[in-house]
Amino acid sequence: MLMICPVPLEQRPFNEFNTLKSSWLFCWPSLNYKKYVLYLFCIWFFGWIFTISLCFGFFSPLKNVLDLFFYGVIGGNIFVCFDVIRLYLGWSYVGNRLLSASICYEESGWYDGQLWVKTPELLIKDRLVAIYQVKPLLYRLKQTFELFATSLFFIFLGS
Repeated sequence: MLMICPVPLEQRPFNEFNTLKSSWLFCWPSLNYKKYVLYLFCIWFFGWIFTISLCFGFFSPLKNVLDLFFYGVIGGNIFVCFDVIRLYLGWSYVGNRLLSASICYEESGWYDGQLWVKTPELLIKDRLVAIYQVKPLLYRLKQTFELFATSLFFIFLGS
């Protein structure tokens, strides 16, 4: 017996995975290591510049150049941490939907939530995608967050 999936196309976990993977912001963790580090550096540098420009209003940068530099480092690290948290939450949501045996969805958007149980074939396919494609991205994002959060901790500890 052929069972047709009633879940709208844009709410199916595999389609959500493909949408996330092809989006501009969320594709970064899936890039090779060099491009990923370059992306992190760009976010960090933007945060550094933004924080330094904010600091110009609070104290004289010529008197406290070292403080200005460290505030910029803190701001850059915070920007990266927020970005990584956002990426982690998006990939984690899709990963959980891929691993789940049932899918919650709405047909019309009028809060008429439905629940559909995946077929065994679809469940196996989705779980393979979650384990071999989403989990490594989550691991990379977790390591990145740990690195930048630890550096923030030591910067605050040292100041």
